[in-house]
Amino acid sequence: RLGIHHEGHFPVRAMLCGATATFSHDFIMTPMDVVKQRMQLGCYRSMVDCFVTVVRSEGIASFFRSVPTTVLMNIPYGAMFVAVNESMKEALGLSSSAVPHAASHTHVAGHHVHQHHFDSDHHHHHHRHHDHQRHPQHRHDHSAAASASPPPQAP
Repeated sequence: RLGIHHEGHFPVRAMLCGATATFSHDFIMTPMDVVKQRMQLGCYRSMVDCFVTVVRSEGIASFFRSVPTTVLMNIPYGAMFVAVNESMKEALGLSSSAVPHAASHTHVAGHHVHQHHFDSDHHHHHHRHHDHQRHPQHRHDHSAAASASPPPQAP
């Protein structure tokens, strides 16, 4: 069920997505961390003062000096996190590939239930219709006439 070639389950692609997201995150956040750490030293009046002073004295590359180390530390975690998350959703039947795309009919505790599951590709929404013959309290009239007409008045 969790094999690499299982239809709808792509752990290698999930790993690549996790690695790409981690790289993007680290490439943006590392320069911000440099500014934050420099600000914590208390030698700058503002973030802008910190940024301008560091660029003038050390160059723009100083903000990215630790990116290779940060990325090499974080990419394995990000890749595995996303792959394991997707695999666990598949194993637990929570992934979009594990949810049927068509309406299904099931019996829950002896009651007929008609279900539509959410399908992100076709924007279907969850619908659950109970057997109205057995449970009149669950009856809903969704017709336009029912919603447009006021309830009948007693004479």
